[in-house]
Amino acid sequence: MDLETLLKEFGLTEAEAKTYRALADFNELSGTELAEKSGLKRTLVYHTVRRLIELGLASEFDKNKILYFRATNPENLDILLKSHQQKLEQMARSLENISPILSQRYSTKGERPLIDVYTGLRGLEKIYDLILKEADELLIFASPLARKNPEVDAMIRKQIKLQEEKNIKVRSLVKDSKPNQENPVFSVTAGTSIKLRFIPEDEFMSPTQVFIWKDSLALNTAGNEMISTIIRNDAISETFRIIFDALWKRAKEPE
Repeated sequence: MDLETLLKEFGLTEAEAKTYRALADFNELSGTELAEKSGLKRTLVYHTVRRLIELGLASEFDKNKILYFRATNPENLDILLKSHQQKLEQMARSLENISPILSQRYSTKGERPLIDVYTGLRGLEKIYDLILKEADELLIFASPLARKNPEVDAMIRKQIKLQEEKNIKVRSLVKDSKPNQENPVFSVTAGTSIKLRFIPEDEFMSPTQVFIWKDSLALNTAGNEMISTIIRNDAISETFRIIFDALWKRAKEPE
């Protein structure tokens, strides 16, 4: 990595980095010489070198009635680094203050739902991540999705293990069919806290997997392309929770 690139990582602009490098390479330069060595226009050079002086990275002096500039001790770069550290700390403190305000504005308590749509496995990964971070109880309308995709199968097995570690209470409704009851993915729920119940096929036909937790609802559909939709809204999630509970009462436990 060259010197100019390093200087820009310290927070200098490209013009400031070029000017500082020219001063460091040639010790002392007049304004005209500095413009020539840095490759910058003279008017820009004077503005830039003033900024370097403010930062403590350059100084000026008269020699034969001509104004010259030189780079200060390279150790002064430490001053610039500390300045950036202070700014970052200030930004972190500001973030602590503004986050609650933004979170309140991003609240899902209003009537308008917040909806995010993802394609591919990234969507299912996002759903699983949110569940692990937020849920204490999870309701699932299961689907035969995993039988068709070994990668999804592996993701489900890992998710079940992580949910168990976090003591997330899970209830899952599954379509009552022999392939579903024999699905190895469902068999891994044995010995876990996950509660499974089966509902008649004629009462529940959905190719979409549904997850419900807190004020959130997630839909995962696998067609030619997996599509995941995450909805944040109290009313919508509560509606699906009521439907789930009504079906749960009528569903039968595994034999």
